[in-house]
Amino acid sequence: MKSPLSGTTERVGAQLTGAAFERAGFAFRPQNIDFGIDALAERIDHDAASGQLLAVQIKSGPSYFSEKDGDAFVFRFGDDHKAYWLEHSLPVVICLCDVDSEQVYWELIVPENIESTGKGNKILVPKHQTVDPSQAEGLAALVSPVVATSRYTVIGPEDVSHGLAKRYSFDVLLNGAATKAEVAAILRQVTNEGAKRSYNRNDIAARRWGSSDADVVWAYLYPSAGDMAGRNRFASSQWINDGLEEAARPFKLTGEHLGDGLVIEWSRSYESIAKLHASHTVTKEEYLLAVDRLLAALPKAQERLIREVASVAASRVDEERFIESVSEELALMSAADREVQEMGFAPYECTDLDLKLSSYVSHLGNVVLYFTAEAFLSRDRANRLWLAQKSLSDAAQDLIHLRYEREKVR
Repeated sequence: MKSPLSGTTERVGAQLTGAAFERAGFAFRPQNIDFGIDALAERIDHDAASGQLLAVQIKSGPSYFSEKDGDAFVFRFGDDHKAYWLEHSLPVVICLCDVDSEQVYWELIVPENIESTGKGNKILVPKHQTVDPSQAEGLAALVSPVVATSRYTVIGPEDVSHGLAKRYSFDVLLNGAATKAEVAAILRQVTNEGAKRSYNRNDIAARRWGSSDADVVWAYLYPSAGDMAGRNRFASSQWINDGLEEAARPFKLTGEHLGDGLVIEWSRSYESIAKLHASHTVTKEEYLLAVDRLLAALPKAQERLIREVASVAASRVDEERFIESVSEELALMSAADREVQEMGFAPYECTDLDLKLSSYVSHLGNVVLYFTAEAFLSRDRANRLWLAQKSLSDAAQDLIHLRYEREKVR
């Protein structure tokens, strides 16, 4: 348990550090939740917030100035803090605050500034590096980057609003490699710009929300088009307007809090999923051969099902006779469903074709399911007939789109 004196020293140190950053041209925002970062400092450019940030860890009190190495103070820390700071989305600076002299000394946490001691780590904080107006230019050079819009492509917004909150969702595709700090900057840029969009998905949403700013913005980042097709996100972000009522707030994303309501969550499974996709994606020629085989066989089964369901509807055959009469079609559809499930991932250029194929096979299979599955047998005959006819109608539409998508892939 911390003593009252140490708590007072920390509070005074945080206040002095904040004031020092403000004088150096930054907006200073203490973090309500401390996971190893005490505050965010945002560079102010010509009296306007830039969106470029520094993550600040503050240590205050005489104990942090007791060990010196030449013209620097020695700051020691463990491996957990090292991993957290080096993997953070923002550049991290350690600030040592001398509450007696009201001086704040800083150093950037980067691998080249860290020395392992065998029992932990240390970093030298130079005595000449103080947080004050004379070093504003050097501090400004450390902030998170602004990334050119040519480096990424934004797909959206998708309007997912409801009556209590205007909400947008965006997909973001990287156009080339990017560092973690650049990805965080991209998600912040997309969020800031996306919140001001005025798209509404229909007239009802337009009447409710008009051109007002969004209350919630999600962004999902993908390193490649293939990742986007497989929904394998590298990072996700969520921004919630601080003024949004609690009842209208979505479940909060867990991850790094980057200030102003923005949270970024990094996928822990991206690499493993990417490897799985790479190892189980079939070649274009293998995939199209399978599609063409199914396109040659399934429409004939579809025609037979249409005739036999019509016979059931007209009471020319009973349901038991119907199942017997379509036994070959049932076997064919079961085999088709197995093939679709087991063939692996479709190549990227066949993504839309694959979606239509899966839907087509599923709708055809459902036709017989309504007459054989226990969950449906308790329903009345009229309801099961309606479901079967609806599935056949959906399958007919799927086949049109499926053939269209097949023509597109050459």
